[in-house]
Amino acid sequence: MTNTTTPQKKYELTETRRVTLDYAIMLSAPLIFAIYKNGIQALFLALVSVISCTLVAKLGEKVLNTPFSSRLLTPVVIGLSVALMLPSTAPWWIFVFTSAFAVLVCVLPFGAPEKAPFVPASVAICFAILCWKEEVFNYQSADASITELLSQNISMGDNIASVLEVLVGNIPSAMGTGCAFILFGALVFLAIRRPKDSIPVFAFLLAVIVMAILFPRVGTGRFISLVMELCGGMLLFGAIFFISVPSVMPQRTISRVVWGFTGGVICMIIRYIGAVEESA
Repeated sequence: MTNTTTPQKKYELTETRRVTLDYAIMLSAPLIFAIYKNGIQALFLALVSVISCTLVAKLGEKVLNTPFSSRLLTPVVIGLSVALMLPSTAPWWIFVFTSAFAVLVCVLPFGAPEKAPFVPASVAICFAILCWKEEVFNYQSADASITELLSQNISMGDNIASVLEVLVGNIPSAMGTGCAFILFGALVFLAIRRPKDSIPVFAFLLAVIVMAILFPRVGTGRFISLVMELCGGMLLFGAIFFISVPSVMPQRTISRVVWGFTGGVICMIIRYIGAVEESA
């Protein structure tokens, strides 16, 4: 009995390590961009978030006697995911509480991240939006964010310069969600490293593309509306880093396609009729 189960456990542990390391590598790209755009403040806030996750995880291990996968870089991935979806102008204590919530409420009760029925960082951001909506969407910029423009049916412009501004992240946004080029690069990495896990991401994005083309929200053309929908807010970030998490995905390929596509449709519907700036 021991000889047959031990190799399986070792395999699962190795696979979990590989998945976690891949996501850590993917998150490093938007983190570098965040530091480039926002300076040392972005690095400080990311460290605050990661340290908060790690400390709560260690405390939970001792109190609950639960083997939280801190040795697998899991707190790093959760902390970075949380930090990159918040603006650099948000108070540092929001990063602390949001990261702590991700681990304390969304991981520890289930024993491990891979056993949770949802992605901890995504639930934590919902918590932050409900508690500190003004701070989460306060980018301290004279320009409106893409999602705010879309909610008011206002176009970002119809020239190539406007599109490039959005693609390179020269827009008001959270620290790691603004540069579409960086995020598309992460998606390419995911597709190469974990092609099966990228299936629901592409299905999700396909649904967004279809909805954006069929029901544009700006009057400067379907292409501009599509660019704004894809690159606005946390949609692209959430599609890449949340939809692709193996622990929340169906196992069959067709189920992953249906699940990803349905998620994209629901996300867009909430964007059209929702009361908050961000629905992803």
